Amino acid sequence: LIADADAVSTTFRRRLDTVTAYMRYRQLPNVMQVAIREHYLFAWQRHHAVRNEDRILSELSGSLRTQVALFLHREILASVNLFDGCSASFITELIARLRPQAAAPGEVIVRQGELGDRMFVIIAGKVEVVTADGSVVLATLGQGAYFGEAALVDDTTVRSATIRALTYCDLDMLTRTGFVQIL
Repeated sequence: LIADADAVSTTFRRRLDTVTAYMRYRQLPNVMQVAIREHYLFAWQRHHAVRNEDRILSELSGSLRTQVALFLHREILASVNLFDGCSASFITELIARLRPQAAAPGEVIVRQGELGDRMFVIIAGKVEVVTADGSVVLATLGQGAYFGEAALVDDTTVRSATIRALTYCDLDMLTRTGFVQIL
């Protein structure tokens, strides 16, 4: 485990060195460089934790893996009205198709006018719902909130607002394809 952790850490440091060299070469402003480094650090920490989780869960029996997944996601999924009254097997399949995604402050996650094909559940962090030009904040959403659910049931759904990360966000994403496979 220690050797594996050290190798992963070394790989990350090399990647960050490459990104730093690129930013210097392109003479990006210092503020932007700091934001990019913070994004890489946040994404690496999230990915590293999820990768270890995947390995740990893969060593469990199917039944135990399902129990852990239901425990970890039960509160978040309970807040999504779209899934009210769904069977435990449906929820289990749903959890298996959730994909983690990270967003840095200021990053646009969904853009108004785009065709939607996925929904998002906020695991941690805050997002703001803004007008297309980003000038007016319509709402702020936090842990347990979700957005983009209309895209799961209608393949012609156009995003009605822009969603921008207010803080570092830990999201779970479900694509329409994954949702249809469950159905």
